[in-house]
Amino acid sequence: MNEKSKKILRWIGLLPLSVLSYIAISLIMPTFISLLFGLLFTSFTTDNNINTDSYLYRIVSDIGTSIIACLSFLYIGILIAPKKKKEVLFFLLVVSLLFIGFSFFSVNFYVHRYELNLGVIAELLTVIIYYKQTKQGLGIEQQL
Repeated sequence: MNEKSKKILRWIGLLPLSVLSYIAISLIMPTFISLLFGLLFTSFTTDNNINTDSYLYRIVSDIGTSIIACLSFLYIGILIAPKKKKEVLFFLLVVSLLFIGFSFFSVNFYVHRYELNLGVIAELLTVIIYYKQTKQGLGIEQQL
């Protein structure tokens, strides 16, 4: 396979692989957060068991998963792009904002689980902070 066809495949796989990384992190992270929660907080409970229905667990799990999944979406997209990494980052930021808007709408009007807004807000703040870092020249795309 020559260099040109590799670049074409990288451009084709950019968005699907970024979305796949987001989905994979969203599925895997709650398990790791549950394990971390179990290690940190079982000494504070009387029965040495963590309640995954507690508000603290749900807040930490939702915010942590949202931030790491959003960062993985951006990072994998930048990593896969053969060139024009800054333009790809801005495209992925716009896609993230569209996804955040869709998530906010679906959480509030379809699912009616308002505590999930914390994850949506965490993703929005992640995108804003990453955008500001990129504008200041501190983003990851300068280092790749």
